[in-house]
Amino acid sequence: MRCIPLSSFVLFLVAGAALAAPPPIAPARVAAEQLQVVSPANTDIGGSAAQRFAQVFHLPVEGYLSHVMVPANCGAARLLRVEIELVTGDVPNGVVVATQEVPGTALNAYGQPVPGMRMVEFAQPALLPPGHYAFTLTVPAGRRTEYCMLWLAPSGDTYRSGKAYFIARGNPPHWIELFDAAGSRDLAFQVFVRPL
Repeated sequence: MRCIPLSSFVLFLVAGAALAAPPPIAPARVAAEQLQVVSPANTDIGGSAAQRFAQVFHLPVEGYLSHVMVPANCGAARLLRVEIELVTGDVPNGVVVATQEVPGTALNAYGQPVPGMRMVEFAQPALLPPGHYAFTLTVPAGRRTEYCMLWLAPSGDTYRSGKAYFIARGNPPHWIELFDAAGSRDLAFQVFVRPL
């Protein structure tokens, strides 16, 4: 009976493990963004009007939507929910493909004159093909009197591949294009994807 030297056996095991190892995770990269923020213009997410916001964006490549960045600030006792939704006719349609709730303690640092972009990383990122999607910002039901602050982008169509929307008590109960006296307005944001 022929014996295999121990060193050859160990080398075989190491080579086999290398072949069986999963491929390295691709680094996340910016898939969509609108970085302009107006200082000190801000508004409430949640609050007495139960205000919600959405931004439609274009995803150019297939991949895992890993995280979004938004200029939001919350008190330590508050909670922000970020969801990724499918869209119909370039409007969020309520079909949620990823959800992440972020405690206010992760969003309560405050820079001057605005808090800066805050990262919301999805614990279970959605694998999405190229196309149009939306992220929404809300305070969960049951906490509507609480609010987070959202810093606003300039007036105008600063992101050409999608529009921003809002829903607030006292208005029709559907998404309305975000506007001010000067016209439409997009959100400030970044969306990151890990391509396949």
